[in-house]
Amino acid sequence: KQWYQRRVRGTTLFLLLSLGLVSGSIKVYEASGDDCATMFYTELFEVTLADSQSVDLNDEANYTGSCSSTGPTMTIAFTDVEVGNSTLSDVEVTITFSTTDTGYWSSETVKVSYTEDGTTTTGEGTFNSADMISQDFSYACTYTTIYDLSNSMKLELELFQLQAVNVENNKFAESYQCVNWISKGAWMGIFAGLILIITTILSIMMLMSVTTPDRFETSKSKCLIIPHEH
Repeated sequence: KQWYQRRVRGTTLFLLLSLGLVSGSIKVYEASGDDCATMFYTELFEVTLADSQSVDLNDEANYTGSCSSTGPTMTIAFTDVEVGNSTLSDVEVTITFSTTDTGYWSSETVKVSYTEDGTTTTGEGTFNSADMISQDFSYACTYTTIYDLSNSMKLELELFQLQAVNVENNKFAESYQCVNWISKGAWMGIFAGLILIITTILSIMMLMSVTTPDRFETSKSKCLIIPHEH
C-alpha cells in the first residue's frame, strides 16, 4: 500500500509541475546562466551540519540560483539561515552534472558550504542518483534519499525532481522515475506465465496433431509375422 501511495504521489507531482499549477508552499528552484538552465524541486531539503544540527532549506524564503554550462553545475544560494541560536551565512548547495555527446546527462557530486562565526565549512559527496538520463527528460524520485558528505554532514531529499539541461518554459520535461513501473517480482511472474502459456499451446498442438489409424486389425486380417533368427 505504501509503495502504491508513493507511486501515485510521484505521478501527481510530475503532472502538477509539468502543467505549472503548483504554487504556495511548493518551491521550485530555478537557475539560469550563459547557455544553461536547470530546475530542482524537493519536498524535503534537509542539511545536517557538522555539529549535527539540521535545517530544512525549503523553509527559507529567499534564494538565488545560478548555473554554468561548464560541467554543467547548479548552485542554490541562501543569505542568512537561522539554525537554533546561531545564524549561518553564505549557504550554498552546488550540484555538478556531466553530459555525453550521445545526448545523456548524469548527476555527479553535491557540495554544501556555509559560514558560521567567520568559519566556512564544506561538505562534499557523490550525487549519482540520476544516471544516463536522456537530455529530453528530467529525473524524479519518490524515495527519501540521504547523501553522506564530508565533515560529518548529510543531505536528505524526498520527493525530488531534477533537470540539468534543456529546460523550456520553466517547466520540467517528462520524468524518468527512480522506481520502475514493473518490479523484479512482477517480471518473474510475467516470464513464468509466458512459459506456462507456451507450454500449454505446444501441448494442445501436439494433441491436435494425433490422428486415428485408418486401418484396424480384424479376424480376417493377415497375422503380423515378425521374423527372427534362431
